[in-house]
Amino acid sequence: GVMRWSSSASFGKKARYRFSKPGQKSPAKAAAKPTTVEKKIGGEKNGGTRTVQAKRMRKSYETQECSHRLGTRKTRFQEHKRKLRASITPGTVLILVAGPYKGKHVVFLKQLGTGLLLVTGPYILNGCPLRRVNQRYVIATKTKLDISAVILPESINDTYFKKQRSKKTKPAEGEIFESKKE
Repeated sequence: GVMRWSSSASFGKKARYRFSKPGQKSPAKAAAKPTTVEKKIGGEKNGGTRTVQAKRMRKSYETQECSHRLGTRKTRFQEHKRKLRASITPGTVLILVAGPYKGKHVVFLKQLGTGLLLVTGPYILNGCPLRRVNQRYVIATKTKLDISAVILPESINDTYFKKQRSKKTKPAEGEIFESKKE
């Protein structure tokens, strides 16, 4: 199955945790710390000192053994690194390969937070509006335009392109069983 070839399974099989990383020296073993400490105690008839454990024992223990969820090694989508192809720079003319505007030449404006490219036709010239495109569906040309005069507002981001969903109104208690006959 899939879990048989997972990264955690191979990590265990190869016992990579035993080996130090290349270029890393194995840590020198520190001198063993004493487990007990002698403390002075006040009062005449208390003997003066007590030997106490250096690290206190836990006050409470679990009555049943339960498995705790291990943290995931996966990074969230927000934390992914966004890479941009070297041939794509602001002002580069791109050719769209897929979608409703395939074959159109568009101008690359900027890369958005999700890693998608913000492109425009401009709409007046070839009918391609301001839209987001994945860089996989784009061919970069050597033609570059000077877009230094173009001012893109900060409001144009991924939330700008998000679909607006209308909130559903919950019916009142009596309305559920009432049939609409007029």
